[in-house]
Amino acid sequence: MKNLTFIYLIALVIFFSCNAKDKQPEILEAKGGFDLEKVDFKEDVPRLYGNNVILSDGMRYDSAENGKLTDELLKYKISNSMLDAMKITVPQKDFGYLYQSHTSDSVAKFNGYYFSNLNILTDKNKKPVAYHAEGEIYDLKAKKAFLAKMKEKYGAPKYSIFISHHFSQSSYEWSLKDRTIQLGTSKGFSANFSTDSDAKSGEYLRFDLLIIANDKKEQVHKAHLYEFGDKVLYNGKYLTLEELQLDKKSTFKDVFLLNSTDKKYFNDPTGQYDISREEAE
Repeated sequence: MKNLTFIYLIALVIFFSCNAKDKQPEILEAKGGFDLEKVDFKEDVPRLYGNNVILSDGMRYDSAENGKLTDELLKYKISNSMLDAMKITVPQKDFGYLYQSHTSDSVAKFNGYYFSNLNILTDKNKKPVAYHAEGEIYDLKAKKAFLAKMKEKYGAPKYSIFISHHFSQSSYEWSLKDRTIQLGTSKGFSANFSTDSDAKSGEYLRFDLLIIANDKKEQVHKAHLYEFGDKVLYNGKYLTLEELQLDKKSTFKDVFLLNSTDKKYFNDPTGQYDISREEAE
């Protein structure tokens, strides 16, 4: 009986140890490794971020400066210079809230790769509908290794797009049962300066990972659309859509828009966006 009790206790220790190891962090933090492969779109997003958020205008939340962290401060808005000049708000109708993390080492992970930023888009009930993570590496060979792991786990991408020679931007999309995963890759160049060493610089590879719930994908896409009237107020003057080179229903991009929603990548008689062009970079 003692032997059976001892074995039972060991089993309990192993069980709880494994559960503790696999448990997601309740609050995002450096080296916390929030696992994006395990998300179920039921996460408690406000609790996950606490007060450690970046506001919709890109500024850090500071209770002394910003006061109470209100819904208005977290409201999801797409921002760029053109929208600012037209003084319009996209989404055209309230969609939900955007939670953005500070840059922190290994705040999130996916398929063995670690990311330094995590943004979560929620609906009006603050339930997550999409996750976006950013990361950088300085070993460009890691791109092929990571893509190989993705293809091994999820199969061939549904879409593979060479977006632009500018920073060698490419996009890969996988459609799973309950979610769509998009991996964007691009090149950059950085320089780091220190008072006690020479300047260090080098080429890096940026990963942009986007995960969207399939049952919310259409709503997220529509949140990026704006339907104009016949004329638009732009920097104090009324201009036509033709003058501004805008469609009646225009799309305004941000990190939560799937590249596959842009028809130009598929209406491509010259092969400008064919992924094979990436190999020539």
